[in-house]
Amino acid sequence: MGGKNSTIDIDQLPTPCIKGDALSIRIGQVEYQRGVDECKNAIRARLSLNKGDKPYSARDLSTKLGKIWKKRLSGKWYLSAKATMIFTLI
Repeated sequence: MGGKNSTIDIDQLPTPCIKGDALSIRIGQVEYQRGVDECKNAIRARLSLNKGDKPYSARDLSTKLGKIWKKRLSGKWYLSAKATMIFTLI
Protein backbone atom coordinates (compact mmCIF):
# COMPACT_ATOMS: atom_id res chain seq x y z
CA MET A 1 0.00 0.00 0.00
CA GLY A 2 1.78 3.16 1.21
CA GLY A 3 0.69 5.27 -1.76
CA LYS A 4 2.26 2.99 -4.36
CA ASN A 5 0.25 1.90 -7.38
CA SER A 6 -0.14 -1.84 -7.73
CA THR A 7 -2.47 -4.33 -9.33
CA ILE A 8 -4.25 -6.81 -7.09
CA ASP A 9 -6.28 -9.75 -8.30
CA ILE A 10 -9.69 -9.45 -6.67
CA ASP A 11 -9.73 -13.21 -6.05
CA GLN A 12 -6.77 -12.73 -3.66
CA LEU A 13 -8.73 -10.39 -1.37
CA PRO A 14 -10.32 -11.78 1.81
CA THR A 15 -14.06 -12.42 1.69
CA PRO A 16 -16.04 -9.90 3.77
CA CYS A 17 -18.92 -11.01 5.97
CA ILE A 18 -21.54 -9.33 8.15
CA LYS A 19 -21.25 -9.72 11.94
CA GLY A 20 -24.18 -8.08 13.67
CA ASP A 21 -24.50 -4.61 12.16
CA ALA A 22 -20.85 -4.39 11.04
CA LEU A 23 -18.88 -5.49 8.01
CA SER A 24 -16.02 -7.79 8.99
CA ILE A 25 -12.92 -8.68 6.97
CA ARG A 26 -10.44 -11.17 8.38
CA ILE A 27 -6.79 -10.29 7.85
CA GLY A 28 -3.72 -12.30 8.70
CA GLN A 29 -1.10 -11.39 11.30
CA VAL A 30 1.45 -10.44 8.62
CA GLU A 31 -0.96 -7.99 6.97
CA TYR A 32 -1.99 -6.61 10.36
CA GLN A 33 1.63 -6.01 11.40
CA ARG A 34 2.41 -4.37 8.04
CA GLY A 35 -0.46 -1.92 8.62
CA VAL A 36 0.73 -1.18 12.15
CA ASP A 37 4.28 -0.56 10.88
CA GLU A 38 3.03 1.84 8.17
CA CYS A 39 1.19 3.90 10.80
CA LYS A 40 4.07 4.20 13.28
CA ASN A 41 5.43 7.35 11.62
CA ALA A 42 2.11 8.93 10.63
CA ILE A 43 0.49 11.94 12.26
CA ARG A 44 -3.27 12.40 12.06
CA ALA A 45 -4.50 15.93 12.57
CA ARG A 46 -7.67 17.92 12.18
CA LEU A 47 -7.52 21.50 10.99
CA SER A 48 -10.03 23.70 12.82
CA LEU A 49 -10.73 27.14 11.43
CA ASN A 50 -12.50 30.05 13.06
CA LYS A 51 -15.75 31.26 11.56
CA GLY A 52 -14.96 33.46 8.58
CA ASP A 53 -11.42 32.05 8.03
CA LYS A 54 -10.58 31.12 4.45
CA PRO A 55 -10.24 27.33 4.16
CA TYR A 56 -6.90 25.89 3.07
CA SER A 57 -6.62 23.59 0.10
CA ALA A 58 -4.50 20.49 0.67
CA ARG A 59 -1.84 22.01 -1.61
CA ASP A 60 -1.80 25.32 0.32
CA LEU A 61 -1.57 23.50 3.64
CA SER A 62 1.23 21.25 2.36
CA THR A 63 3.18 24.29 1.15
CA LYS A 64 2.69 26.12 4.45
CA LEU A 65 3.74 23.12 6.53
CA GLY A 66 6.72 22.51 4.25
CA LYS A 67 8.02 26.02 4.97
CA ILE A 68 7.53 25.66 8.71
CA TRP A 69 8.96 22.14 8.97
CA LYS A 70 11.72 22.41 6.36
CA LYS A 71 14.50 22.39 8.95
CA ARG A 72 12.78 20.01 11.37
CA LEU A 73 11.91 17.10 9.09
CA SER A 74 14.41 14.81 7.51
CA GLY A 75 13.46 12.75 4.51
CA LYS A 76 10.34 12.95 2.40
CA TRP A 77 6.82 13.44 3.68
CA TYR A 78 3.43 13.89 2.10
CA LEU A 79 0.01 15.13 3.05
CA SER A 80 -3.04 12.98 2.41
CA ALA A 81 -6.32 14.91 2.70
CA LYS A 82 -9.55 13.10 3.43
CA ALA A 83 -13.00 14.47 2.59
CA THR A 84 -13.59 15.15 6.29
CA MET A 85 -10.66 17.60 6.48
CA ILE A 86 -8.62 15.13 8.50
CA PHE A 87 -5.06 15.07 7.21
CA THR A 88 -2.49 12.32 7.47
CA LEU A 89 1.19 13.28 7.39
CA ILE A 90 3.49 10.44 6.47
